Parts: sequence; C-alpha cells; structure tokens
Amino acid sequence: MTATITLSCPQGIVLATDRKITYTDPDGNVVDYEPQLVDKIYRFSKVGAGASCWGLYWGHNFGSSTILEILKEFENTMVENKDDVNIISEKLKSYLQARFPEIKKQVGIHLAGYCRGSGDDLYPQLRHVFHETWNNPGEFVNENSNQEYHLENGTKRVYPYTPFISLFNGDNTVANMFFNFLPTVYPKRERQIILDLMNLDECIQLAKLIIRTSSDILGFLTEIDKKIEKPEVKGLMVAKITKQDGFQWVE
Repeated sequence: MTATITLSCPQGIVLATDRKITYTDPDGNVVDYEPQLVDKIYRFSKVGAGASCWGLYWGHNFGSSTILEILKEFENTMVENKDDVNIISEKLKSYLQARFPEIKKQVGIHLAGYCRGSGDDLYPQLRHVFHETWNNPGEFVNENSNQEYHLENGTKRVYPYTPFISLFNGDNTVANMFFNFLPTVYPKRERQIILDLMNLDECIQLAKLIIRTSSDILGFLTEIDKKIEKPEVKGLMVAKITKQDGFQWVE
C-alpha cells in the first residue's frame, strides 16, 4: 500500500505521493518495506494530464513492469493528442482489464486534468481507475470522482458535480483525519478544510504535509507481534496541473 492524494482548487490540481513501497496484510497492518525509492506520478506528455498510483506497484501480475512503465506503454499505444481525462480513463480501464485479467490485489490510479465544457470553458476532472478486493479478478472500476465515490464494500454514492475535491487512497489514515474527522474533534469550533477557498500554493503545502505525515508516522508505529525492519525510506513526489500551463513538477 502507498499514500497518494489529489486535490483540486480554483487555481489548479495537485498530485502528491510518497516514494515508499509498504506491504500490508488484509487488515492493513504493515508487514514489510522495500528499501529503495520509487516514482509514483506519471505525466501524460501528449495531453498535459497526470496520474498518481497506489497499491500494487510491481509483482507477478505485472510481469517485469512497474505500474509507471505500464502507464508509459499505455500512453504510447492508446492515448491521442485530442484525448482528455474522461477518454483516457475509459481507455485505461479497458487496457488494464485486457492485459491483467487475473489481477486480485488492490491497485489504483488517480487521473487528473482539465476537460473542455461548453464553448472554451475548462473544468477540473479527477478520475480513479482501480481494482479493489470486492471486484472480480481482473475487473477495474472507472470512478468519476467529482460526482461519485465507492465505499469499501463497493457501494457507489453519487452526488452533483463538485469541482474542488480531495481524492486519497492507499494508507489514507492521515488524509481521513484531515478531511473527514477534523470537523468532529471540536464540533463547536466549526473548523474544516475548504478547498474552494484555497489557492494553489496552499494546496501544494497541504498535500506535502499529508504525504510527509503519512510516510513518517509509520516509523513510530508498533505492529503487535510482528517483527519487521523499518528502513529510512523517505521522499515525496508532487506535481501541479493548471489551465494555463498544464502539467508541471513541483520541487
């Protein structure tokens, strides 16, 4: 499992991930780490969109490829210059189902970019193409994250299109605390994170804070009755997408 978060605000979209591979048991307890840093964000160079990954990174299901190498192969063979995030997500779902019909492990890809609405209007669009434990082997879901959300049992919740949202997966404990539990800690204080009121720099700093905390806190946790090595594998990847400049890496 890996930590990834995608945020959209009035000035742009932010993608952030850690660079650690963490193995967990079915209950989410950490059982092992990979010692090396890995990349988990991919830039679709043809269309100015981006993707970030969580869950299965490599393994026998993917042959000798990593998930980012698979995304590169997908872009080279399937993505056209006229495609937007909605079209790419449909193509990616079909591509993954055709290539990996036996996959059973959790894996997901956040897709983010701008789509053209009426006239020359551009609107932010987040998609989530994923395979969960409740899916059949090889079955992937293409979630329109601005309008729907899937619960852990596969139940789909639908709501009106919302442009400025947070999408987080993998080890999402910290993100859940920030976005879902913070307003309940001291309800009379009425404190919450409202992405509609944030600028792009604030979203970048918030994404970095959540990913760093999600990664760093693992070193302080004790998994009862499990003896595991906890190497210092740190680092994060961050990218931003704007209407004017498309995809750009963030230091």
